[in-house]
Amino acid sequence: QETLPLQWARTQNNLANAYYSRIKGDKTENIEKAIFASENALKIFTKEALPTEWATTQNSFAAAYSDRTQRR
Repeated sequence: QETLPLQWARTQNNLANAYYSRIKGDKTENIEKAIFASENALKIFTKEALPTEWATTQNSFAAAYSDRTQRR
């Protein structure tokens, strides 16, 4: 994260999308992992510094969070 923060954040965002779309394993657990990875990406993708990446990640985060609340 500290050495290559943009690459790390992009990887976290890709991981979030992969977990959100994953069909194997427990869906609730996959959603939690997607939320966690999105939150990690948003530590680097700030609205001020990287608005496009921030917005894209926020969108993915919102979808996962919405699914999480519907499952409870």
